Amino acid sequence: MLRVRGATFGRVPAMTDLRPWQQNARRLIEATLRDVRPDKNALLIEAGIGSGKTLAALISAYDAIESKQIARIIVVTFTSHLVRQWGKAATLVGLKLLECRGGNGVMKDGFPRDANGYITTFAAINNMPDMHEAFATGLRTLVIIDEIHHLGEDQQDNVDTGAIMTDWAQSAHTAFKNALLITALSGTPYRTDKKYIPFVEYEEHPHKDMYLLKSDLQYTYGQSVIDGICRRVVFKQLDGPINLSVSFEKNGQVEKVENQLVRFSDNIERERYHERLVAALKIDNEYHPSKCKNQLLIDLVRQANNHLHDLRATDPRAGGLLIADNKDHARKLRVLLKQITGHDAILVLEDVTGASDLIDAFRDGVSPWIIAVNMVAEGIDIPRLRVCVYLSCKTAWLYVMQVIGRIVRDPPGQSYFYSYPDPRLMAIIKQIEEELEIWLRRRTGGPPPPPPEFQKIIGLNEATGEQWAGLVAGEPVTDAEMRTIDIMRHSMPSLTDADYLTLLQIARKTAATKQQNDRTKATVQANGMSYTEMRIDLRTRIQKGVGRLNKLRPNLAHNDIHSQLNRDTGVRGKDAASIEQLEQMLALVQEWIAIAEREQNGNTEQS
Repeated sequence: MLRVRGATFGRVPAMTDLRPWQQNARRLIEATLRDVRPDKNALLIEAGIGSGKTLAALISAYDAIESKQIARIIVVTFTSHLVRQWGKAATLVGLKLLECRGGNGVMKDGFPRDANGYITTFAAINNMPDMHEAFATGLRTLVIIDEIHHLGEDQQDNVDTGAIMTDWAQSAHTAFKNALLITALSGTPYRTDKKYIPFVEYEEHPHKDMYLLKSDLQYTYGQSVIDGICRRVVFKQLDGPINLSVSFEKNGQVEKVENQLVRFSDNIERERYHERLVAALKIDNEYHPSKCKNQLLIDLVRQANNHLHDLRATDPRAGGLLIADNKDHARKLRVLLKQITGHDAILVLEDVTGASDLIDAFRDGVSPWIIAVNMVAEGIDIPRLRVCVYLSCKTAWLYVMQVIGRIVRDPPGQSYFYSYPDPRLMAIIKQIEEELEIWLRRRTGGPPPPPPEFQKIIGLNEATGEQWAGLVAGEPVTDAEMRTIDIMRHSMPSLTDADYLTLLQIARKTAATKQQNDRTKATVQANGMSYTEMRIDLRTRIQKGVGRLNKLRPNLAHNDIHSQLNRDTGVRGKDAASIEQLEQMLALVQEWIAIAEREQNGNTEQS
């Protein structure tokens, strides 16, 4: 364990503790750092949703810090909530990374001397790229860019051609062009606007006028399901009559409007797909189910809630995520959900104060439903989510995959994705299921395994008499493993008896992964606060101490006391103070309080 003045940092997992693909990522980053080339100072790790790419990147960064290959780590992610999430993960592996949750203000007084680096957002980089350039250039710096697809440019070679870039991409280029190595992470390294992603390589497609992105390491969602790292998602759709308004125009003027009943199974013009989906998501001002005209939406929500209710019979903390189309839609859905199910869902919107705290409360609590638009769509880790109801007009592969990623964590078992059968969504679902089928059917060399053999055995020391056990290709199978196999078999009716060996391997990997996840959770709980949370706790206690001293000695202003603490511990400001210096400040203010209390009580002895 690593300790910082009473605070415990996590044990760095050994190679044997890591998943095979994480071991490969660790070796790749280590080898690249040994021989960084000027023309190759960036890596792209394409790892499927929920596969553990955060841990792989942070452990590799810890290795590089310990071996003196690098002197600083900068992590860039999408939201302030993800900054906090990365901070906890960093503490788990023994890194002290400053969380810049509120932008760049926390670094105005300099950089804490005991920190290994910091975690910030794309928006903060965009606001002050020159400052971050100084941090990335001054020392041998490893930059980890989480979900790099948020950056985009119009052409591949932006330096030579002066390509037009998004603001975030331009700022990232300014900030990190001199970094020692950039490790780019993404589960979906594509952009719907077709812009190139900076810092990564593309190759020309041999048959088409296009370019293909080159990943230095790839680990797909299909692989993670087969390896027992992620849950398999079961997709459920509901179709029904939709009231679609059709306008008839003449000479540019609307002559009449008619209502038509259509279904998603109807063959309509592709240009009207969006119009039909919008109509299927509509909620009238009358929220009560008996008055709402959109019966299809009510039925979809009710089915998903009933399924979640069944799951909670064996998994009491199982949760559901409802993705709304916009903020107004989310508020209406909350009221409708309460009328349908009786559950008052947690509503998380971008402009809600304390949105991150709401997400944390839901993650650690037992409430059945959370409703969001974008806040929970990407990167947020809420392992207890098992059901998602997708009620958004967004049908881009990137967004849909990020939403699916919220419900695949913490196997074993399955998760469920409820949606309308819009053709664009169905194309994505078909692609996911085809990939899963490919990995399920993939075999190593040699003949296929024989069908399973079942035998009835007697437990010699069991008063209950008979027990059932099985043999799969000569392998003894426990009752618990057979139950897991049976659950998987029911969700994949196309499997043959020969697939039982594959399912047995999946069941055992799933059990091993569950044990690893349980160990990780226990370590996080034992460690308690992250590096930044330790700093916040110390500063809060210092602030309270200053307030107490001011009451005892009103002639001492708060600012004067803080300035004296800074001078006595040798820092410009508390943002730049190490944990040790913050602890010294706390000890000083407590000593001054003790002296003032003795003087107030008539005891004038010198300390």
